[in-house]
Amino acid sequence: MTKSTQKEIKQQLGASEQKRLNKKPIPHICDPVIARLARKAGIEFRISKEIYESIRTEIDKFTEDILRDAVILVQSQNKKTIGEHQMMYAIKRHGYNVYGVE
Repeated sequence: MTKSTQKEIKQQLGASEQKRLNKKPIPHICDPVIARLARKAGIEFRISKEIYESIRTEIDKFTEDILRDAVILVQSQNKKTIGEHQMMYAIKRHGYNVYGVE
């Protein structure tokens, strides 16, 4: 989000919502979690400390993009709750397939 968009959103929200908006959307992802994800992805080598922060920023960008698309889908359907189907469409829109979910 750009700063002008954030300012517009903050003007429309109450004080408690503004506090929640200032927090990061994803809690800090610790190094062992990233290491487990890397092992599941097939990495068998050590991971340097510099890589962890770049992985965190990429995870934040990815989830922000997916959630932005899901919110747009929900708004276009005049709903207030993001459901499973909206998340699936948002993920598919980015070119990823999710197996095991109908």
